[in-house]
This record gives sequence, C-alpha cells and structure tokens, in this order.
Amino acid sequence: TANLASRFASDSGYFEALLNAVLQQTDWPRETLVSFEVDPARSLIRMDVDLPEIDDMPQSGFSLNRGGSDIVEKPLSQKAVRENYARHVHGCLLRLIGISLFTLPFENIVISGFTQRISKQTGNLIDDYILSCHATKQGVIGINFNNLEEVDPIAALERFALNRDMTSTCIFKSIVL
Repeated sequence: TANLASRFASDSGYFEALLNAVLQQTDWPRETLVSFEVDPARSLIRMDVDLPEIDDMPQSGFSLNRGGSDIVEKPLSQKAVRENYARHVHGCLLRLIGISLFTLPFENIVISGFTQRISKQTGNLIDDYILSCHATKQGVIGINFNNLEEVDPIAALERFALNRDMTSTCIFKSIVL
C-alpha cells in the first residue's frame, strides 16, 4: 500500500493522459486550446487556456420581424459583444474546471486564460492573460449542474479566488499571474 500511495503521488503521466483523453472529446463552439500539467503530490492541476478572440464572437443577433414572418439580422452593440465575450470566456474556464476536477481525483485547479494582443511596447503579437482562477473541488460541488441554464459563469467564477481586471462594461485588461 505504501508503494501504491507513492506511485499515486508521483505518477503525473497517468493523470495527464486521463485528462487529455477527456479533453480531446470535448466540443467547443469556438476554437479553445488547452495545455496543462498535474501535480499529484499537491492534488493540483495547472491549466492554460488559449481563449478565442473577441473578434471571433458574433457581431449581430437575429430575431423575428414584427409580423413574425421573417428572420431579421440586427447588429449588436459593442457593449453587448463584450458582455457575450465575457460570459463565453468565463464559461470556458468554468467548464474546464468542472471537467478537470471531476475527471481526476484532485482537489485544486489553477486555470488561466489568455488571448493574443498586439503589445503596445513592442508591436508584436503576445499572449496576454486576462483571467485566472484557483478553484477547489469542494467549491465546484456547490454548483447545481442540473440547473446550469440558471448559472451565470461570470458570477460562478467569482465564488473562487479570481484574478481578473474587467471593467463594468466588460473590457478586459491584462493581469499579472
């Protein structure tokens, strides 16, 4: 049994293969790239998420005309696009937290999301982190997964240790990890 406990605490390859297999089967509405490592001894998953760009979000919405006979496309305000983006990226992290903590027998995940932006200092395209969250399995258990349509992903991530600099109009600023 001591050998089993020792192997459990050090066999990160097994857990990484297990989580990778589950993530490979996950469908995303926008391209979402994930890299991760596990630390069994600390019961910790570290994950980086290459989030979609805000430009990839829908810029218009659809509704029925007054007569109810035709579908009409209407441009969304920039604030509405930013709100949709904020909900989407928070939702990506929340989904990955749930998948990870229920796939592996670990208690903690530190997950960070980044996007690509042009650096004002260099003019080069850089990975710019916009949110990071430390969540626990115990905290995730408190979310009602049978009623997810009522869960706001922005509010849900705020239950955890969240590192984010987002304005009230959903403009993300860079964060330091």
